[in-house]
Amino acid sequence: MSRMKKLSTKYMRSKPSTNKRISLKIPRQQDKA
Repeated sequence: MSRMKKLSTKYMRSKPSTNKRISLKIPRQQDKA
């Protein structure tokens, strides 16, 4: 969980537009797992 949060923050700073897509993909993977 902590790693995902760190990655999300990094993507937020670098590319806010992509962060939105990643944030949506991450929860979907967790649901499947």
